[in-house]
Amino acid sequence: MNRIMDKRRRALLFFLAATAAIFGRAEACDIPVFRYALDNWPADRFTATLFHEGPLDESQRDLLDRIEDYALADQPILNIEIDKLDLASGEERASLLWEKAGAPPTPGLVVSYPGSAMNSGPVSAVPFEATSLKGLLDSPQRRELVSRLQNGQSAVWVFIASGDTEKDAEAIATLESTLGQLEKTLELPSVEDDPNAPADLLDPEGGDGPTLRIEFSILTLERDDPTETLLVNLLLNSEPDLLEPDFASEPMVFPIYGRGRVLYALIGKGINPDVIREACEFLVGPCSCQVKDLNPGSTDLLLTANWGELHGDPMQGLELGIAGAVDGLGSSKQSESFLSGNLAMVLGVQAILVLGVSAFLLMRRRETSLG
Repeated sequence: MNRIMDKRRRALLFFLAATAAIFGRAEACDIPVFRYALDNWPADRFTATLFHEGPLDESQRDLLDRIEDYALADQPILNIEIDKLDLASGEERASLLWEKAGAPPTPGLVVSYPGSAMNSGPVSAVPFEATSLKGLLDSPQRRELVSRLQNGQSAVWVFIASGDTEKDAEAIATLESTLGQLEKTLELPSVEDDPNAPADLLDPEGGDGPTLRIEFSILTLERDDPTETLLVNLLLNSEPDLLEPDFASEPMVFPIYGRGRVLYALIGKGINPDVIREACEFLVGPCSCQVKDLNPGSTDLLLTANWGELHGDPMQGLELGIAGAVDGLGSSKQSESFLSGNLAMVLGVQAILVLGVSAFLLMRRRETSLG
């Protein structure tokens, strides 16, 4: 078993190294992954489909305007975009999507993961009225999560209890002791010689950002907490197999970093010092590949947050991300040559990376979780 696990860990490192070989050598980055993500990676947008029949009334239009004001501002505080579909129009697309979403009562809002997520299906359906939307857009634990990330924590480990007191206590104890030890033993990469390091990292006293440090914390959720239904659903549906019966009675923990990015799930016996350390080493290590979509991560969370001014490129998507990463490597001619000559290779590496990391994590989770 251990030899198999070692091989798979080496395979994961190979995939990450292959990506870094393309981008990291061209423009080294010593900023830790968690901080680069906080400063540079806008949260991917969830799609919220508003199904209605006929024109919206005045109160519904006002509610829609308020949400879109938050989502469409120059610095949006809500990572969502709304697609309005009028079932009374007779449009076939509207009818098909409505049936696929489970034919929810109208007017209703059906929220789906961003297109880059491992799971792109619906995550929640709520009536389109103020009370329901408040719970969709805000909750105590999500507010606390945002506060800790904005304060500069390296990662917030969201623990979902299984309901088995013994299993939960063992997993929490392992997580607490391992994270406490890693806070003392892990070291941040030096950013002094990194030309891309923002001023607040080089001069914490004179900058606006949080102090660069290694700090982890734990947030605990109950699966049946009515105030955190959306957050629990977001996490349990973030990867295709987390709701399988084999995992129903297992504790789970999700390291969250950046602007609410889920790294991946650790389940049952997978919540062990080796796997926890691997995740932490990645998060506090240098961000050798600055393109968000080429880094491990299953999805972003739906959060209401003012993340402040972006230091980097807000463009999303693989090709736009590549263009943003290539800009500044040299002359425009050099950048164009790099992009045109290596785009096919980059796309191939991305596909291999995503498939390889996903397969690695799924196999490891099944083995370590079920003993």
